[in-house]
Parts: sequence; structure tokens; C-alpha cells
Amino acid sequence: PLPKQIDEEREAILKQCPHCSGELSKRVGHYQRVIEDIPSPTELQVKTIRYTINRYYCKHCQKIISAKPKEVLPRSRIGVNTLLYALYSKYRLRLPHNLIRENLQTYFNLKVSDGEITNLLSKGQEAFKDKWQEIIEIIKNSKSVNADETGWRINGENNWMWVFNT
Repeated sequence: PLPKQIDEEREAILKQCPHCSGELSKRVGHYQRVIEDIPSPTELQVKTIRYTINRYYCKHCQKIISAKPKEVLPRSRIGVNTLLYALYSKYRLRLPHNLIRENLQTYFNLKVSDGEITNLLSKGQEAFKDKWQEIIEIIKNSKSVNADETGWRINGENNWMWVFNT
């Protein structure tokens, strides 16, 4: 179906005939096309954000406390959107670290190392740890549980996926 929202309007205009370079008359008609497209790589450049983190003295606690910026990973120069991209790339698209790194460089001009990808995925594991535990508890307390194990090889190594359904 056609999208309901149009984000940009453009017009295709000719100044001369593309076949013979001849002069054209006034416009005799027009028609419209709607195109959906992803942004070009130049529009997907990394946004670098510098936070000024204010510190305050609490008279009650007698401590200096700092404001915490939103959407920032602890002890990381990489942002939350990059974390989500890496998690999606790794676990949904099944990309190895080198291809995640290459995609970040190609599409966003973000240079990271394979080690940073590893650290980022570890932060994702930590961020979703509580949800993981919640899923385990739901499975444990269900009336019935079905399990399936599927194995396959990735880069010459055996891997398995375990699925538990309630």
C-alpha cells in the first residue's frame, strides 16, 4: 500500500529532449510516483554528542552526586542506538563481529574495533539480564514447556540454539 505520509516532494523537469537535445514545448501533462527509500549513507553519519555532566552536593547525604545522561551506556563511548544495531546484527542477522564492524564503518562512518563490538554485546547482555531472568521464571512456572534444540555450523564451529515455549 502507498504510505500515508509524504516526507519530501520533488519534481522531475526536462530542459531539452534527452534523445536529440531538441527544444521542448511547455508542459503538456504530468503524473506522480511515490517512492520509499532508505537514507543515503551520507545522511546516516554518526552523531557525536558531548555531554556536560553536572555535579551537585547533597546536603542531606553529604555526597557529591552527578546527573546521568539518558540513552548513554555506562563506561562506553558508544551510544544506545549503536548497541541496538549491533545486537540486531549479531542475533537476528547472525553477522560475525568483523561484518558488524564493517557495516558500522560503511553505513555510518563509525570506526570501532572487534573488541569494541565484543564489549558492546556484553553491555547488551547486561542490559537485558533482568528480562532474561523474567523469561526463565515464566518457563519454570508454566503448566507445560516444549523445548527444541537446533544445531548448525558457523565459521567451522558447532553452534546450537535452544528454544523453550510455554
